Amino acid sequence: MQQNIKKSLENNLKLFKFPFLPGIVWAIMILVLMTMSGNSFPKFDLINILSLDKFVHAFVFFILQLLLCYGFYKQKNKLKRFPILISSIITFTYGIGTEIVQAVFSLNRKGDYLDVIANSIGIIIAILLCKFLLKKLETS
Repeated sequence: MQQNIKKSLENNLKLFKFPFLPGIVWAIMILVLMTMSGNSFPKFDLINILSLDKFVHAFVFFILQLLLCYGFYKQKNKLKRFPILISSIITFTYGIGTEIVQAVFSLNRKGDYLDVIANSIGIIIAILLCKFLLKKLETS
């Protein structure tokens, strides 16, 4: 079973010839979305948009953490030794940075500490998944 999991993961991850490309593209997409005018998004009532907004923040940073962790794991140098730590530092910093960019440079958006918390929750969940997946890859 472990061998099947490892083969499946390796086959799916071979889609990316350049290991950091998916993470970089995803990070650019996050920055673009988080600096767009709030008027560009569909309107919902306040209760639904607050929970949806926080879920989206957690989800996009969950994906970013997974993609960067994969990128560092696929490196052939010393960076491969600490993929979770390095990717986590970058992703947490990026999450805080996007909120600062919203607060300082965006006309219709504002930075929000609750967004930073939602980003962090997504990152932490991804860290746990990364630990699990990397342990499976290393033991098989």
